[in-house]
Amino acid sequence: MAKKLSALFTARLMRYGLLVLLVALVAGMITSLFYAQSILQEKATETSRIKAEAEFAQGEVATLDKLRADLANSETAIAKAEAIVADSQSYRYQDQVIDDITSYADRYKVTIEGFDFSADTSIPTGQEKTLASAKKTIVTVSVANETNYNDFLRLVRSLEQNVTKLQLTGLIISPTAGSGNNIAQTSLELEVYIQ
Repeated sequence: MAKKLSALFTARLMRYGLLVLLVALVAGMITSLFYAQSILQEKATETSRIKAEAEFAQGEVATLDKLRADLANSETAIAKAEAIVADSQSYRYQDQVIDDITSYADRYKVTIEGFDFSADTSIPTGQEKTLASAKKTIVTVSVANETNYNDFLRLVRSLEQNVTKLQLTGLIISPTAGSGNNIAQTSLELEVYIQ
């Protein structure tokens, strides 16, 4: 039986067996190396992509910080832009002021030629609490030539006594040459508080 086994396991057979085993082992190692290399390459690609995204995000953050600093340094320009750009709310209040003054003028037969709104957002000290949300605006009202002086005075009196928040701050009156009771080149300057 030992002879049968020894005949079965000859040196030549053992050599071929070891050679096949060695080739299989080398082939397995090469396959494992290629597989490991492909995994490492995928991880390196993903890492490069994440690094590029992080650098881009860092650049965006730096840009936003610079813009924030520029915005903080440009507050006066922003305030000027807000003063220049009108919103529909301010026009609504201007329309209300025009309607109110026009109704008073119509009541006393005084013809209004035009209105001029020039914003003045400063509110005198002491009124900040009562008029916290109000904005002070100067309105210049131009009155037509040949207006009756007494009608004009009634208009001024009614504007001063009205319920809305307005105050007469200036008045220009010129008599009409040759006409006893008419005035010309007349304008009123009113200070109006609007929301």
